[in-house]
Amino acid sequence: MLKRLAPLLVVLVAATALASTPAVAPAKSRVCAGKVMGKYPVVVIRGVSCTTAKRTAAQFIRSRAPSPWLCGLAHAPFRKIAGVKIGASCGYGKQVGGVGVTGRTHAFAIGA
Repeated sequence: MLKRLAPLLVVLVAATALASTPAVAPAKSRVCAGKVMGKYPVVVIRGVSCTTAKRTAAQFIRSRAPSPWLCGLAHAPFRKIAGVKIGASCGYGKQVGGVGVTGRTHAFAIGA
């Protein structure tokens, strides 16, 4: 009996995995002109303007990020996004891909 159900179980598991995977285009990141506080580059990942990202990054560096932004410090080994070594990242909204706050619908990263 188990041998007859095995193919059906495989199909059901595969269908469930495909249905639960969000269909999101890969994030096209870009480095913003200028630096925050004179030394930290900002990389926009998705759904945010450079002006908003730089303003939020400056607030996070000084004290804490404004609501609804969630920010966190990176840890070694530091990854690179758009050629910039990342020291922190911020995001808000629904998780659409990636790991942590960089996988949110609105996300950016702060260079180290």
